[in-house]
Amino acid sequence: MQAMVRNDPVGWATRELADRREAHFPPAVPCGIVDGDPKAVATAAQRLREWFGTDLEMLGPAPQPRRASESERDRIIVRPRGTMPLAELSQGLFRLRSKHTMSREPGSLRVVIDPANLL
Repeated sequence: MQAMVRNDPVGWATRELADRREAHFPPAVPCGIVDGDPKAVATAAQRLREWFGTDLEMLGPAPQPRRASESERDRIIVRPRGTMPLAELSQGLFRLRSKHTMSREPGSLRVVIDPANLL
């Protein structure tokens, strides 16, 4: 609010980015969303734990709001704990999605890297 009063968008953006860096939120820190069928998301979370260990923080799984005609969906948000580059996170999530698809595992699974709705 003070930034609007002072007409200081650069100052506001600088403070906002610092706050996001401290909270480990995008765009300061890369992140991804994995959502889909609850069983598929649980399997995905287990795989990510095996592949990345403690280098990746997972928030969730949490159930997602749905419309009457939709099936149940869960979501996890993943973000690196250290200085993992976006490319490494992207490769891991791509591998996760590929494994799910190529193994013909049941349930839907969607991966979004640096989702705009978390900005």
